[in-house]
Amino acid sequence: MSEPLAEADRRIENLIRVGRVVSVDAGTARAVVDFGDLHSPLLPVGQIRAGQLQFWWMPGEGEQVLVACESGDIAQGVIVASLYASNACSSDGSTPQIDLKGGQMILNGSLRVTGDVIVEGDVIAQGVSLVTHTHKDVMSGNSNTGAPNR
Repeated sequence: MSEPLAEADRRIENLIRVGRVVSVDAGTARAVVDFGDLHSPLLPVGQIRAGQLQFWWMPGEGEQVLVACESGDIAQGVIVASLYASNACSSDGSTPQIDLKGGQMILNGSLRVTGDVIVEGDVIAQGVSLVTHTHKDVMSGNSNTGAPNR
């Protein structure tokens, strides 16, 4: 095979690659990916949205990812998605789920829900627990109580 054909084959092979994350730099939103035969340089992690509305995620070490490489050049690659590798959080494809593995999710802004909110645990608003709060000025009978104690 001629050198130009071999180079073309290499670039085609590298257009889209699957690998595992070996290190993450959350400060720059980049990660290094192991493709088995080579490690990438730090690659940017693509986001669902990165403009006025933003969603931010970073893959974890060991996570399987899909990398798209412009012109087949891994140095120009972008991590575009994560892939399940026998670790899906549910076998029920009809119910979207988020598994934070005990972590937290931060939402900046308001959340409006149309429908029921079912919580298995507590809801805390401005330091007041929905489960364990007490009230002041409690009177027996049909009277309303005062505001919750803080």
